[in-house]
Amino acid sequence: MFSRTLALAFGFLFAAALYAQPAWKPLDEALKAAQASNRLVLLDLHGTGRSDKNGGKWIAAAEANPSVARAMGEMVLSAAMQTPQIDAFPDLKQFRGKDRHLLLLDPLGGVILELENGFGDLSKFAVELNAMRQEAPAFLRAAELRRDGKESQSTVMWAGGLLDAGNVADATQIFRKASVMAKLENDHEAFQGAQLGAAAILLRSARNGKQFSVAMNVLEDLVAHPVTPEIAASAWMLIGQVLRAERESGKAIDAYQHAFAMATKPSSLADAARRFLDELGSEPESEVRADVAAGNVHLLYPHRGVTVGNVDFGVATSADTARVELFLDDARVAELTRRPFRAKVALGSTPHVHTVRAVAWDAAERRLGEETVTLNDRAVALGVNIVAPLGDRVASRTTVEVTPRVPEGRRLAGVDLYWNETKLATLTEAPYRYDLTLPSPSAPGFIHAVAHDDSGATAEDAKLLNAAGGSEQVGVDAVQVYAIVQEQGRYVDGLTSSDFLVKEDGRVVTAQVQSGSVDPISIGLALDTSGSMRAAMIDVIDYANEFVKGSLGAADQTFVVAFDEQPRLLQPLTSDRARVSSSIDDMRAGGGTAIFDAILYSLQQFRGVPGKRALVVFTDCYNNAGSATPAGVLQYSREIGVPLYVVQLFTGSGLGSDERTLRKIAEATGGAFFRFTRKVDLPRIFAQIRDDTRGEYLLTYVSPGDQSSRELRKISVEVPGRKVTVRATSGYYPR
Repeated sequence: MFSRTLALAFGFLFAAALYAQPAWKPLDEALKAAQASNRLVLLDLHGTGRSDKNGGKWIAAAEANPSVARAMGEMVLSAAMQTPQIDAFPDLKQFRGKDRHLLLLDPLGGVILELENGFGDLSKFAVELNAMRQEAPAFLRAAELRRDGKESQSTVMWAGGLLDAGNVADATQIFRKASVMAKLENDHEAFQGAQLGAAAILLRSARNGKQFSVAMNVLEDLVAHPVTPEIAASAWMLIGQVLRAERESGKAIDAYQHAFAMATKPSSLADAARRFLDELGSEPESEVRADVAAGNVHLLYPHRGVTVGNVDFGVATSADTARVELFLDDARVAELTRRPFRAKVALGSTPHVHTVRAVAWDAAERRLGEETVTLNDRAVALGVNIVAPLGDRVASRTTVEVTPRVPEGRRLAGVDLYWNETKLATLTEAPYRYDLTLPSPSAPGFIHAVAHDDSGATAEDAKLLNAAGGSEQVGVDAVQVYAIVQEQGRYVDGLTSSDFLVKEDGRVVTAQVQSGSVDPISIGLALDTSGSMRAAMIDVIDYANEFVKGSLGAADQTFVVAFDEQPRLLQPLTSDRARVSSSIDDMRAGGGTAIFDAILYSLQQFRGVPGKRALVVFTDCYNNAGSATPAGVLQYSREIGVPLYVVQLFTGSGLGSDERTLRKIAEATGGAFFRFTRKVDLPRIFAQIRDDTRGEYLLTYVSPGDQSSRELRKISVEVPGRKVTVRATSGYYPR
């Protein structure tokens, strides 16, 4: 009796200590706050014994973990004892006893889930809690339905939220419960909702053809006899996903068209159907018909993160159209005279900016209209191009014209124009032109343009004039070479331009050192979130956050790309660590893997970004989707001049099928490949990436090449007279 009394007293004292922390409220206060703010409640429910070995230490640890703290910050926090007052909440009675429980509640006190990892691995807990946080709207809606007496519909909504959060086991049980409840209540909508959820789970985990057939039969029955349009739309969406996975693109488009037609608009379901149609090169039929009826020509093509390779373009136009011309960058590439007007256009293996234009004509050769689309124009940073003079021979005078490219939300401060190293002018208004007089007739040299915006960012372009060796010059940007110099494993600092010997195709060039060891760095993170990474997602999130936390300085910048079948920019380039970590915490695993598309897409984010840069890819090295090729990735990485680092994670599936290819690409760009990393290896790996990038020498020169071809130009970088190791990109392709 004494020990029980003492235990209860200890529990009350401990709970009182928790209440002393402003964030943690008694349960009744927490529920009032949750109802007022429409938030979920995280409840630390104490048992009547002292079985918890960690005491209150987990709270301090959780609040110190940025990922956990971020998720908890969007919830109402509560600490309570298992006292008689708890009996007022029926859902909590099942937790009576000596054990301690960490529960997620809705604002009405209903238990959504007992969080398994709350008192254990904080990394797993962070993933679990963030997944539940993202599904808060579903759980809040479930609480509203329960309050309105719609128990079976509430249960379906609850199970759906758990499934979308990745909790398949609990969702399976609750969908079964919902199905039984719906039958008893004669609620046909809830019953079909439970069937839909069960089919989705079966499709995800089907181990044989029979299970797959059962799920598809359920979905086909639902689209044939839906109780509501939303049920039909959801079933069509699942059918579309299956057909897409089986590479039945035409049938998948039909399914998504049905889904969009049935879905409420606006809604997340309609948005998802539209997105999948875009990715497959289609659009909602109702919108295309309306556009054509208005007299417009409409181009249909796959909207992807990167648009490369042979791409199928369709043209929707009026009934009186007799032929359609397709132009790529103003060159006619196809003439179409039969419906449907479709053609494949070869865009090359690298994501250069292209324009595609469709022009429609009737039988009397009257022009009916046209549409132009721009592809791969992902200017996330400042850029500048010298557009005149067009040729590379100038006798005495010429007009120099530049075109700056300024990101949205930024303002151009000016463009500095140079002849060799002599500054000529600062151009601040359009048209950006300058009348150049050469110091002597046909004087050789180069024009150099440096653009500045109001954020302090810079971008450069250069053009060589009157070079010896004929007039077959290729106009290229100033070539940038990143070189890492080490002596007995230590980075060599303080080298100047005269210390380096740089050659292009065997010819010595004059290269200038443009950066120092204290300059800020820009690092992109490309994170594999495909289905094969599901078992390793905790590691991906943990590793990426660890890199951001421990490897970047205050002035350094980062962006985050997540990829499965498509790459997505989760966080544009920023120095705000909290925003970067928040985007990482929101990731989930699922779908195929398009590694090479993702690398191209990530490299695009560096366009116009000056200074020291690197791309870090976390993946298991399995590629099974996308249109990009390894050769295209290598070529584009050389064009952009960004070292690639691949951190391979073990997912239990054996050797990554593209491991060797990714290793070759990484090493050819001056980066590195790290195989099957463990957590204990991270400090060393991350330190190398950070130190490599920070220790890079950025060398720039103007190419002396006199060939008109776009073939690879080989680069070698040496530091003569010193026993050092130099790692640098091995070549580039002129743009």
